Amino acid sequence: MSISRLGLVLLTACTSSTLAPPVSAIEPAPSELRDERFVAEIANAAASYKPWGRIDERPNIAPGLCRMPRREDYGMASHVRQSKEGPHGTKLYYLWASNRAYGILPKVPLEDGFTIVKESFAATPVAPASAGTERIQLEGVPSPIRWLETDHGKLFAGAPMGLYVMKKLGTTEGTDEGWIYGTVAPTGEVTSAGRVESCMGCHEAATHGRLFGLQPTKQLVDVAPPGAPS
Repeated sequence: MSISRLGLVLLTACTSSTLAPPVSAIEPAPSELRDERFVAEIANAAASYKPWGRIDERPNIAPGLCRMPRREDYGMASHVRQSKEGPHGTKLYYLWASNRAYGILPKVPLEDGFTIVKESFAATPVAPASAGTERIQLEGVPSPIRWLETDHGKLFAGAPMGLYVMKKLGTTEGTDEGWIYGTVAPTGEVTSAGRVESCMGCHEAATHGRLFGLQPTKQLVDVAPPGAPS
């Protein structure tokens, strides 16, 4: 990718335990395309995705009258996740989508204009004492959790490594079955746009119209809000 426990969508294939060296920008391969017709679409997504909300986070909700608060009333913090081998390397990322229906594919069709943004970070090994210091909020959306446990220790979301974008444009000429792809460097520069070969090579095998659907990942560190029932 209930939406609150998404299982969560990964945009790439198999997990690797070898960390890629930290870099400060996404560098497209020489074969990748920067189609000027679609640069503005990718740039607009990069500028507007934050208000959508991370796809796995849930704000607090008001409990019903005359009952004690339940765990689900306290919301859910977004967890950083680990990309897999392939064009995305072994980065850590958060996933943002313009429509939360993405979390329940394929039950709800996604309209033209639907956009998904993968916000990536360098995967930085950290000592256990260095992670887990964020505290969950009791109002609003809980703070995102920036580390995860792996079989080889903890990883922390380090330096930003840019954005990966997919947008559905329907029957627009020059798309991949209606989709365009793009990469955006941390500086904001659109480094590829359109029928990007490294993206298409993975997503042609996807099972939901160029999207992979919800795939579980390794259990991440969980933080229970103070006073929440277990």
